[in-house]
Amino acid sequence: PPRSTLFPYTTLFRSGVPVITTDATGSRDSVLPDVTGLLIAPGDPAAISKAVLRLLRDSEHRHHMGGAARPWVMKHYVDQHVLGALVGFYLDKPVHPPEAIPFPD
Repeated sequence: PPRSTLFPYTTLFRSGVPVITTDATGSRDSVLPDVTGLLIAPGDPAAISKAVLRLLRDSEHRHHMGGAARPWVMKHYVDQHVLGALVGFYLDKPVHPPEAIPFPD
């Protein structure tokens, strides 16, 4: 998926928060269904409500997904890539390689 699409998810995942999002391009490539979050049909308010209630009522599953999200994003999306995508997004051009961006150690 485009790195700019991943930025909001990686931020949530790093915080150990499961995501509820629509099953659309970018989102479906960024969220592992029932592992790091829930995917719902676009334009379906009832599905959003059902997903929110599911996570609110099932704290074990919510914590399990949140716990899986952080290690997954830390393994697959390092800070340099996310930072490169964000800078590229604001500059409206890709920034390659991401290692060229100064990043404090």
